[in-house]
Amino acid sequence: MFVRDIESLEVCLGDFGLAKQTMRKTVMNQTTAGTPLYLAPEQMRNEPYNDKADIWSLGVLFYEMAALDYPFMAESALALARVVVDQKHKPLTGGYSTLLRDLVESMLEKQPANRPTMFQLFNSEFFFTV
Repeated sequence: MFVRDIESLEVCLGDFGLAKQTMRKTVMNQTTAGTPLYLAPEQMRNEPYNDKADIWSLGVLFYEMAALDYPFMAESALALARVVVDQKHKPLTGGYSTLLRDLVESMLEKQPANRPTMFQLFNSEFFFTV
């Protein structure tokens, strides 16, 4: 993440590690690489996944920026996988708006089909009231 233009506060997110783009929406990725703290439940279960896993990772990032903490923690990668798959994240505490809390909740839905699409996410009320 970096600030591209300081005057407009344009922030860019990028994946500079391993990245894969699928050409068709029906294709499901099956390889897993990355920081375990940001992996979606379906990745932790070693199941095929799609762009909804990126929504999950972005939800973890939003949570982390708001709470200054991770939504899921454990002593090992295996224990973290169990926590991500089986438990609900720690709630956001503090004076955060309902819009932010609801946005993070929607992004951290365990079932990928219940997470917003990128289009829904960036057309949500949250981004027009900030």
